[in-house]
Amino acid sequence: MLRKLVTEPDVYDCACLLVIDGTQGKIKESDVIPDDRGPQDESASLVASEADVSEGQEDQDQEQDQDGDAIENLTVAPVYLLHDQVPNDLSAGSFFDKLVRSAVARTPVAMYPIVRDRLPD
Repeated sequence: MLRKLVTEPDVYDCACLLVIDGTQGKIKESDVIPDDRGPQDESASLVASEADVSEGQEDQDQEQDQDGDAIENLTVAPVYLLHDQVPNDLSAGSFFDKLVRSAVARTPVAMYPIVRDRLPD
């Protein structure tokens, strides 16, 4: 499907596939899901991993944001990229190469002179 997005005209210049292994971290989530749970109850970017936190350390790990709400310093479950599972044409290196070349091709010659000098062609 990613290759089709790239080959269709006027869709995308490039696409990238990232295969991750996140099984190394054990995510602790509540067994009981409240009925009134909404999007604001979901973590925006970090998922806390199961950690041994003592009661005294718990207070030290909290900071205050600008509104005075407590922010916990969360530990994040380790995630590993599996580069050998991704075809070369959908790899991150190929993606950024095509992305930079497309951007340079669409901009005036006077823009990004250092990038243009570094490109082999």
